[in-house]
Amino acid sequence: MSVGALARAARADLSPWGAVLGGLAVAASFSPSLLPRTWPLQGAAAGITGALVYLVTVLVVRLVREVATLADVSVGITVRAPRAVRIGVAVLLGLALLAYGLWALAEQRTTARLVLMPPPPWWHPVLALGLAIVVAAACIAVARVLRRASEAVARHLPRAVPRWAAVTAGALVVATTTVALTDAVLVSRVTQAIGERFYEINAQVREGVTAPTTAGRSGGPDSGVAWGSLGQEGQVFVAGGPDAAQITRVTGAPAVDPVRVYAGLETSGSIDDAAHRVVDELRRTGAFERSVLVVYFTTGTGWVNEWSAQSVEYLTGGDSAIAAMQYSYLPSPLALISDRVSSPRAARALFDRVQTEVQSLPADDRPQLMVAGESLGSFGGHGAFADAEEMLADVDGGVWVGTPAFTPLWRTITDERQQGSPEVAPVVDNGRHLRFATRAEDLEADLYGRPLGEWEEPRIAYLQHASDPISRWDGDLLLSRPDWIRERAGTDVNPQVRWLPLVTFWQVTTDQAVGNSTQQGHGHIYHDDVVTAWAAVLGAEGTDVGAVIEAIRSR
Repeated sequence: MSVGALARAARADLSPWGAVLGGLAVAASFSPSLLPRTWPLQGAAAGITGALVYLVTVLVVRLVREVATLADVSVGITVRAPRAVRIGVAVLLGLALLAYGLWALAEQRTTARLVLMPPPPWWHPVLALGLAIVVAAACIAVARVLRRASEAVARHLPRAVPRWAAVTAGALVVATTTVALTDAVLVSRVTQAIGERFYEINAQVREGVTAPTTAGRSGGPDSGVAWGSLGQEGQVFVAGGPDAAQITRVTGAPAVDPVRVYAGLETSGSIDDAAHRVVDELRRTGAFERSVLVVYFTTGTGWVNEWSAQSVEYLTGGDSAIAAMQYSYLPSPLALISDRVSSPRAARALFDRVQTEVQSLPADDRPQLMVAGESLGSFGGHGAFADAEEMLADVDGGVWVGTPAFTPLWRTITDERQQGSPEVAPVVDNGRHLRFATRAEDLEADLYGRPLGEWEEPRIAYLQHASDPISRWDGDLLLSRPDWIRERAGTDVNPQVRWLPLVTFWQVTTDQAVGNSTQQGHGHIYHDDVVTAWAAVLGAEGTDVGAVIEAIRSR
């Protein structure tokens, strides 16, 4: 069969309603979202969205036809128009699509300007459209294969079984078999291969990173934790940061060497074992004698954000200790997909042990116990607390950065915000303890400039840029419009962003892939903001925050 014949066969089997609505979904996917997407991401989002809408439309049409057949109802629409009218409609449609494409490109460039990213060139949408067609066609082809397999199963059922029941049974058999085979053959093997690869990376020492030579670091002299057991991110953490002399040069005040302790997830170990090793290291290093002790909840690979760690160390003159541990070898997206349980479980295990040790000390000799975490680390860290009241009762302060929107405790706090405050920067109890900031000034006033009340201790700061897709993505985007779109309160979000079922979900999903490509202050990049937040939480507003920012940036 020739290529032309195959194309004609494909068109003949194409649902007109599905093609129209799927095509509209593809077009809608080019509308602006939080960040300007690369053409491969745009093409993937548009293709998947178009295919889903096409398949849902086909399913609905089939259901309507089945119901009509059972009810012995026949409905048909016949439209006949002169050739000139058909040509005119086609031309107008083409002009409308061209105008829409130009508008979408202009809005993508507006979005790029708001988050300080390079504007996409004119040819990006062209390549993205081509990829979208390929992706949509591939998805529809797979769906057709599965449909035909379902029909084959249905034909082998006894004739006494009603047609609708046979079709449903066939679909269920094929769906169950497909899921089982995909999980056993594809997902498990791919997951195993990826896990082995990142396990190897975890065991590698990053170039230029050497074991610490001071006793106040895990993996250093007299440490009960071996350097080789820390994992790559743990080694980077304990080997980094400023010493007393560097802190003094920046602040102009006497300083001491900060304490950093860490436990890696060894092959023979467990989350509980790692938490015990952290507490042992805190005792050994005298961390409980410091003025501030921060429990830092890591991301999937065990990463600690140096901007957060060094902020604490500079702002306290080194009179601090930071404790962290690893619970996975996988990067956050893979760790999240494969396991949403380990992160909060690890956070609970670590925090409970540290808190128990702190509470065993005389009240006047206890360090301020604080918490911190970014992205998946913030998601897991919130798992250490049952609710906001428990968090405020257990800690003396904290800074949460880029918290994922699917974090249960964060969602509860956000949903219970004061009326009139936006989702991107909710106000809770007039900012008495919890403050949400999309910009540094949000720590003093809400997003509309209304001053907050006195910030009492304990102080908890949430940093979440309005354009951060990590803080905006949630499964509810599939079928419900979020408040942050309805309220249009984000200062770095294109006001033309609209919610569309299915479409917005895939837009924000792909936005996450470029969340770290923006400049400071936008997307998922939190640098200067972290220093400002820690200065406020620690009550160190008089410190030269600008000097600290420059010091961290230059390291």
